[in-house]
Amino acid sequence: MTASKFMAIQQALQPDWFQCLADGEASCEEATSMKRARKSVDRSLLFLDTCLRLQEESEVLQKSTIIGVIEGGDVMEERLRSARETAKRPVGGFLLDGFQGTPTTRETRLHLLSAVTAELPEDKPRLVYQEDFNPLVRGCSCYCCTNHTRAYVHHLLVTNELLAGVLLMMHNFEHYFGFFHSIREALKSDRLAQLKELICRQAS
Repeated sequence: MTASKFMAIQQALQPDWFQCLADGEASCEEATSMKRARKSVDRSLLFLDTCLRLQEESEVLQKSTIIGVIEGGDVMEERLRSARETAKRPVGGFLLDGFQGTPTTRETRLHLLSAVTAELPEDKPRLVYQEDFNPLVRGCSCYCCTNHTRAYVHHLLVTNELLAGVLLMMHNFEHYFGFFHSIREALKSDRLAQLKELICRQAS
């Protein structure tokens, strides 16, 4: 996967936000060599710069937000460099990659997380992948949410299983149909203005 191919996919999907392509081979699941951690950070920053440039050149991605990825394995020096350099770029948030495994010690993981987050601006979200056995949306009654977890759907997406798209389509249709049901009910009871106000308030 090249940055150009990755961004071509984003142009086709036109998402509100997306995680930038990154070299996530270095992780906290096992000790990372300095050389491998440095390569991971260098490549991730190169991917980020390329993706930001391609976004700037794309009319359809002007409103999309790129999430920068923090790499560096368990090497503090590289983790901090990754955080500082990524924070200099015009990203909408940060994914702290490589913390989802089992680190050498819990103290090492907490120390790395604390040091990295201290380098990131507080007004932008920070994301950490983890096992999440909740439904996509709590309270949703669709087939996907009542029978599967976020972790399972994530696994399907990562492994390019066709079932991922089917489950997400079922989930999205549930909310799509619910939205239009709300509009029909509002029209029946002459409360369309109140519904519009509620939707605008939730979106702001």
